[in-house]
Amino acid sequence: MIPHRHLRQHCERDKISGSKDFKVDKVFKVFKVFKVNRVFKVDKVFKVLKVFRHLTNLKHLKAMIPARKPIYRKAGNFKNLISYQKAEAIYDITVFFCRKFLSPRDRTVDQMVQAARSGKQNIAEGVAAASTNAETEILLVNVAKASLIELRTDYEDYLRTHSQPQWAEGSAEIEAMRTLGKEHNDSAFFMSLVQTRPAATIANMAIVLLRQTDFLLFRQLEALGKRFVSDGDLHERLAAARSAEQKRELLGAAPRCPLCGKPMIVTFAEGGPLARQPVWGCMAREQCTGARDYKSRKPLPAGTLLLGFPWQRAQAQKALNAPNNPNDLKNPKDPNHLNNPNDLKDPKDPNHLNNPNDLKNLKDLKPCTVILANGAPPQHPIPCQILANARLLICCDGALATARALGREPDFVVGDGDSISPADRQSLGDRFVHVPEQETNDLAKAFIFACRNAAMPAPIAILGAAGLREDHTIGNIFRLVDFTTEVPDTVLYTDSGTFEVLRGERTFACRAGKAVSIFAPFPDTAVTSEGLEWPLDGVSLVSLWSGTLNRTTGESFALRTDRPILVYRPYAQE
Repeated sequence: MIPHRHLRQHCERDKISGSKDFKVDKVFKVFKVFKVNRVFKVDKVFKVLKVFRHLTNLKHLKAMIPARKPIYRKAGNFKNLISYQKAEAIYDITVFFCRKFLSPRDRTVDQMVQAARSGKQNIAEGVAAASTNAETEILLVNVAKASLIELRTDYEDYLRTHSQPQWAEGSAEIEAMRTLGKEHNDSAFFMSLVQTRPAATIANMAIVLLRQTDFLLFRQLEALGKRFVSDGDLHERLAAARSAEQKRELLGAAPRCPLCGKPMIVTFAEGGPLARQPVWGCMAREQCTGARDYKSRKPLPAGTLLLGFPWQRAQAQKALNAPNNPNDLKNPKDPNHLNNPNDLKDPKDPNHLNNPNDLKNLKDLKPCTVILANGAPPQHPIPCQILANARLLICCDGALATARALGREPDFVVGDGDSISPADRQSLGDRFVHVPEQETNDLAKAFIFACRNAAMPAPIAILGAAGLREDHTIGNIFRLVDFTTEVPDTVLYTDSGTFEVLRGERTFACRAGKAVSIFAPFPDTAVTSEGLEWPLDGVSLVSLWSGTLNRTTGESFALRTDRPILVYRPYAQE
């Protein structure tokens, strides 16, 4: 039995919690449940301590698991919008005005009534579409705004053609009508005002209400634009929800680190008997080296070198600097040499291995995750070098034969299994990832698999996605827009050049006179450029090909866009 007054000192002295985040004060309050005559039973004390230690570890997992966010926004009641209420009043006034003062045979009657109706109905339709498509809501509200401007012009034309004065800015009439417009929004009130007034007065009243409604719709568009920037469209929310669900599935099934007790993530062993095999690594990468076997989940020996763990790699490099290091016998210019002297050069030096000014060396000498699709096998030296230097190779199931023909055995093969033989499937064993669903192609399945395994090194290079069937080529290229929402540094390499996705703005290093093509997957994409022979100064790319076949004028060019675009750059010629 432990006396009540000594419980706190006992816990702090012996550090029963086993965690730096353990809160003795919180445990102390819970212990009151077990108090019997101001003493505690030791076995129950330790049970409670174990529960709190478990909850302390769980909070790290909860911090990583993304919270579920609603995919569909709840559409509001459009009748509560002041802009809709005023548009409804304007419609009723316009119908009354046209029936009383215009001839039924006058074409202006139909035009004015339809413009008033369009202003009202598009607001309602936009609000209804908001739950699934924010862009449609913005477009419809803008149509309503344009329709009401057209109607205001019709009223102004009526006053001018009938030699009637329009209320001057600052006059007593316009100020009085503005006050009524601020205080009242219901149609019945305004209809009671127009019953006995002449045509010129009704037209001026309608013009004031139309100006107020135009201002309200402008503010409404501003608010919708801000919400679109923060929440995104349905496509983006669906992609984010799918990614979050995949992370929840991965982290929810993760074991605990044998050293610190924190959740673990999937990574890969760099050396030893488990080289290139999946293992569990501790999420606290910078402080802990705990690892478990992927299948049995048994702890691995201390010091197991894991892929993507930079502090371990630094320790390994120190060991390699020891005397009689066999790696010192390698060619120093070998990009896989750990102590490559070229790494010490100025990155702007044209001879630097990772010189961004030379497309040949942009990413091919950096170890990365490579996804090999089932298109034409890569033949150009650059994609072939990327494949040779791949840290991890993921093949679509139809590309297994291509990878082996090029001298690389894939680390994983992903797909529905319809393109590989039973013998190959058996020889791959656990390296074959079977994804039977047919909603996405094998390239998308391989990319999703790479995203689920967060320890796979970025960037991701996609090879073999072009050639053979043109429909597959076009689909794979534009699927890159979706891929880069998960891994922004994803590049698609063909035998002629590279496709990259740009969001926002970026400056590209290049050589003067090199070709650049910009593809706009979304209509009316505004692009601004610097350093191109045919500049784009906020030009709206209305079609897919509008930004193609341009050329650079210097050693760099910059692009800025309001929506994702694809940038194609051919390889530098020898």
